[in-house]
Amino acid sequence: MKKIVFILFLLCGVNLLWANDSRDEFMQDYNACKNKDEQSCKKLISLFEPRCNDESLSQEDRGFACSVVAVAYDFNEKYHEAASFFQKGCNFGHGAGCAELGILYYEGWGVRQSFEKAASFTQKACDLGHGFGCGQIARLYALGEGVKQDFKKSFSFAQKGCDLNDALGCGILGILYEGGWGGVKQNKAKAKEYFGKACDLGEQVGCDGYKRLNSK
Repeated sequence: MKKIVFILFLLCGVNLLWANDSRDEFMQDYNACKNKDEQSCKKLISLFEPRCNDESLSQEDRGFACSVVAVAYDFNEKYHEAASFFQKGCNFGHGAGCAELGILYYEGWGVRQSFEKAASFTQKACDLGHGFGCGQIARLYALGEGVKQDFKKSFSFAQKGCDLNDALGCGILGILYEGGWGGVKQNKAKAKEYFGKACDLGEQVGCDGYKRLNSK
């Protein structure tokens, strides 16, 4: 299960940064931390951990702050600490925190490996409107990992994920339409359409599927 590209959930959707924060400075620290700059990671943690714990802030703000702290730990492969703060972010309703926590449980990084918990947290992320979580729970239902294999549920979650521009969700739709699985009739035209969207969103499975169908 691949890792999240964090920029999207950190900067999209809501006013995630406080009035006195510099978005440019935040992104500079974020990118440096992503490249294993320890001081930049420490700076993010020192700035956002107090906000994660600040009871005067909204749950949305606290959830975001907790997830930023988790990201900083995650980039430095301190997965136990990352899991703790992703859990806090998830508890505050931050969908990306739930999705990333699901990945940690799937891989067994910083926590005891559990496909069941991976499924639970990625589904919660999807329920919170996080497209990546929808794509991941669709994948788990397709494979029967942590949940009973169910192609109809896989299709449903993949559709929601693709509607939210999740590449994996679109790719799974392409696979299901190509094979006629998940309660849908085989439809090569729709399969090609969804493979194409998945490819445009950066999913190699989509590019391979589109090329395969386009050559027939």
